[in-house]
Amino acid sequence: MRNKEIYSDIQRIKEKLGIVDKDDFNMSNEEIEEELKQYIETDEKDSKTKKEQ
Repeated sequence: MRNKEIYSDIQRIKEKLGIVDKDDFNMSNEEIEEELKQYIETDEKDSKTKKEQ
């Protein structure tokens, strides 16, 4: 019983902190595409910043 309470508390803490446990092997195509877009956008921003320096 106590383990369930602790697990529940940890899940609420993770939710408040924005921590997400991802199951990378069961992602939908949309989730994969969104993650790739974020990666590309971050990479492009980093490249622009390096060029400006």
